[in-house]
Amino acid sequence: MCITAKVKFIVSQARIAFMLTEVFYAKYWEVDKCHQKWKSQVMNGKRIIGPSGREWQIDPRNDGEVPWTTLTNYPVQGTGADLMAIARVSLRNRLKTGKLRSLLINTVHDSIIADCPKEEHEEVIKLMHDSFKALVPNMKKLWGIDSPIPFPCECKIGNNLGAMKKYE
Repeated sequence: MCITAKVKFIVSQARIAFMLTEVFYAKYWEVDKCHQKWKSQVMNGKRIIGPSGREWQIDPRNDGEVPWTTLTNYPVQGTGADLMAIARVSLRNRLKTGKLRSLLINTVHDSIIADCPKEEHEEVIKLMHDSFKALVPNMKKLWGIDSPIPFPCECKIGNNLGAMKKYE
């Protein structure tokens, strides 16, 4: 039986139509502030450094403009991958401490997938939720960041990835 936990990022990355960009940035002005900071860094030949220490060198295009999708996408996706790595290690440690037979078998973008015997379903689902709840204190511990954003997850269960149903 497969169980998957997928993080529900509060601010999800979306492709925003050009005409909605101003509305988006007006509402999420801190995101705009961050993107403008990144643009300034790139235009001054500096790298963008994420909270985990991961760095991105993004060069302006030949026309001197910043490749906006790259500028906004790479740090967001990379930081999301770093968060998923923390959740994955946390979950693995919890499975090991609990002496469970369940195995982490894959990750796909924002999901962690486990192969799990039926008698461990409830415990593994609890551990998945606990691992994502632990992201905030783990960010503080590892990166020195107090995140105001929780990282809840939703779990699905099924005999294979094509037969997954939301677990409630």
